[in-house]
Amino acid sequence: MITGVAERTINLMHRHLMQCPSVGDIHIALTGGTSGSQVTQQLRVLAEEIPIDTWNRVHLWWSDERFVPLSSPERNDAGIASILGDFYHPDHVHRVAGSDQCATVGIAADLYSADLVKYGPLGPQFDITVLGLGPDGHIASLFPHSKQLYAREPCIAVTDSPKAPPQRVTFTYSTLNRSELTVMLAAGEGKEAALAATINEVGSIEETPARGVSANQLIFIS
Repeated sequence: MITGVAERTINLMHRHLMQCPSVGDIHIALTGGTSGSQVTQQLRVLAEEIPIDTWNRVHLWWSDERFVPLSSPERNDAGIASILGDFYHPDHVHRVAGSDQCATVGIAADLYSADLVKYGPLGPQFDITVLGLGPDGHIASLFPHSKQLYAREPCIAVTDSPKAPPQRVTFTYSTLNRSELTVMLAAGEGKEAALAATINEVGSIEETPARGVSANQLIFIS
């Protein structure tokens, strides 16, 4: 069953996609977590509701991914081919290499960076970015007091995530903030304090990484 958060997010994405120019690639960055996964599960609904020529220009990315085998159910992109069915275009679904495909998480991050910069020297300009706000204020795999907060590469390896598994690949702010519309999902138990810290006039990205997110249009769903 589609939840209220997922439904509202899909509706926002639908509205935005219907306003996109009629030519050119469309880039969407997705996320994991409970709410983010529910949005991913509803992508076929989105694909069915927009013109096919629009969907055929959509590229899907994930702002972070766990460094586990490509077939692992722990991945944020788990089951994406089955979810999309006939709407699955493998050349337009950009997945982080799994631990069964390359030797180290650093190599996986380098490969994903190389894929990103195919669409511009700084990576693609994202039309839509969906992010999940963690109870500690993290977004993607940018955690409080982590060195990744100050990285400048399009994406970077994480080897010491405080959430299992410890090895991940994550977008940096330089990539996350190249977005026309960013939807930050802040629903769920324990998110109230993190949301308050994110939107407060006073605070730091060290304590609350979500404070570093910017976009032409930033919408919170709680």
